[in-house]
Amino acid sequence: FDLGYADWTEAAIDRKRFRNPGTLTTTFREVVDYKIGAEYTLGWLPLRLRAGYAWLPYPLDALQNDRIDENDLVKAHVDQERQRVAVGIGGLIGQALTVDAALSFTDGSRSTASMQDERASYRFVLGAAYRF
Repeated sequence: FDLGYADWTEAAIDRKRFRNPGTLTTTFREVVDYKIGAEYTLGWLPLRLRAGYAWLPYPLDALQNDRIDENDLVKAHVDQERQRVAVGIGGLIGQALTVDAALSFTDGSRSTASMQDERASYRFVLGAAYRF
């Protein structure tokens, strides 16, 4: 289990905080994220199975408004905070080769009156290590 906190409202470049030029409100927000996972080792095989879940809120609280009318940032409505589900399997082949594979899916969406920002991604990672 992992719990994280970040106050993104304090983010700055050259000591200048990120603000909406029209309203001078911050364009970021404070977020609390958490991750939880479990791993199971098969006793009769050199194989490990694992799964995890993560809640990853959007730190950016504003989105670009319709550029035709204005070039302004507006407060975004979070329709679904980002979430990630992951599964993986790893094992030892022989005495020296370890192979590991993982698949994750991340999904989330937010919107303003003039736009929708939907994120969905799949990630597959395959790794191997050989011990000499």
